[in-house]
Amino acid sequence: MSNVTLICEAILSLEKSKKESSTPSGKIQARVTSWGAREGADGRRFNYKPEGFAQWADEFAKAGKPLPMYFQHNDMNMPVGEWQEFSFTDEGMNAKGRLFTNTTAGKDLYTIMKESPAMVGGVSVGAYAEEFQWVKENGEVFPAGSGEYWDEGYFQITKGGLREVSVVMYPNNPMAEVQKLEFLDR
Repeated sequence: MSNVTLICEAILSLEKSKKESSTPSGKIQARVTSWGAREGADGRRFNYKPEGFAQWADEFAKAGKPLPMYFQHNDMNMPVGEWQEFSFTDEGMNAKGRLFTNTTAGKDLYTIMKESPAMVGGVSVGAYAEEFQWVKENGEVFPAGSGEYWDEGYFQITKGGLREVSVVMYPNNPMAEVQKLEFLDR
């Protein structure tokens, strides 16, 4: 038996072909969280305010580095997309980003979202708190040392941010949802 050596060459072309211009852009917009008191689907209570995320949002905008987008918070896998921009409205925090439609996971998620937006149309934040407090539904802070917040309290981030935002089937916050999924680059 003789050995065979194969030599393969590949040429990488980064130019966009005419065919590629009609492929999905994967651009996505979502409300990632809402402001004010709410009880999540899992029973946890939150009272997010824009002030708690303001410093993070400024630092994010200046850094120029995207935030990872996962499916179902599965950060053990590669991201399925990225979030590039965050903005605040009276209702909550919104984000713009894109699904990686040139990857298997990103393209599969895009296809499912396009085919069944009611099944996979929620989003969920992976938030962190550097500083927090427990508040009542109306935003009044519970006194220090009070144990009352365990039954009636709402968790409020006073200084924190986001580590990731996932596209999910069952969002904890029913107001957190995909608002727009662009099908084609225009």
